[in-house]
Amino acid sequence: MVVRTSENGFVFPLGTKTPYGYLADFDIGGYDLKSDHKEWLEKNIVLREKAKSGAGVNGRWKIELVGRASQSGSNDFNRILSEQRGDEVEKFLSSHIMPHRLEFSRRNLGESIPLNDSEYENEMDRSVRVRAEFLSWGRSKRIEPLIPEIKPWRRTDRKSVDFTIQVLKARVEVNTTGLRPIPLKKGDIQVWLFIEIRELGTHDTSFYEFKGNGPYGHFDKPGGWSRWEGMFQEGNKHRFATEDPMDADDFGGGAHMKVADPDDGSAQNFTFGPSDSFFFPTRVKVGDLTFGRLIGPPPTPRNFLLTGDGLVTGKMKRITQKPDWAR
Repeated sequence: MVVRTSENGFVFPLGTKTPYGYLADFDIGGYDLKSDHKEWLEKNIVLREKAKSGAGVNGRWKIELVGRASQSGSNDFNRILSEQRGDEVEKFLSSHIMPHRLEFSRRNLGESIPLNDSEYENEMDRSVRVRAEFLSWGRSKRIEPLIPEIKPWRRTDRKSVDFTIQVLKARVEVNTTGLRPIPLKKGDIQVWLFIEIRELGTHDTSFYEFKGNGPYGHFDKPGGWSRWEGMFQEGNKHRFATEDPMDADDFGGGAHMKVADPDDGSAQNFTFGPSDSFFFPTRVKVGDLTFGRLIGPPPTPRNFLLTGDGLVTGKMKRITQKPDWAR
């Protein structure tokens, strides 16, 4: 039986100059490629091949595929399952690239070498690791400018849109207390964000974890103590540009987010990125950073994100795997 784990899957890039990464979070018991898997293969291998073949570059792609499965199921089932996942990657690339320009090497590990043996089900163990290298011969140096994706580019037009930012998962905790008969409760809010930043026009992608906390005010019935906690699915992608040339992995550092009633037009403003100034430690602002659908039952008594406001201050930290709280 196949158990659906996510709509899009997940990709952990391990390199940029050479296409290298994990196509992760296959369905439990399943081997079909998901949308993020296909998008990564398309951008990092297929489009590069189109540029090379269109420019007359002779050579072939040497592609290593390492299939894995989680610890649920029998050893034989998981070995076959890891092989099937690798088969799907090979079929996808073979349908877009001429066979004589492809050379595959395969390893099917099943559940024998888990990336995280402390977890029975881990999205990284339901994966295929892909490493691709183009071996060329007889290439003229004059055609190098015709292959724009060989190296990540840096923007020259300051008005161009360079990046997208997306919250892949969010966790929020709010604690408030108040005195009768005043209907204003004050307390604190804590926010955890699992974030993806992509540089448009390249395959440059980085993942970040934001952790922050701050004061929170909430209008509700007078007096008493209240606590609210919620987990949110992935939100929308938002575009932004930088005034200076930057890559996707350059946005670590101080960050803050304003959480407010959406009626005032300032819900979840997010400001982040490094700066040389002590007084202005961030340089990029996204006007309405969205979270996805609330996971689980409706909040009790109400969603505090919609009925109060707070200022959350923290840091953006670049990471290479999904945080424990977001699993």
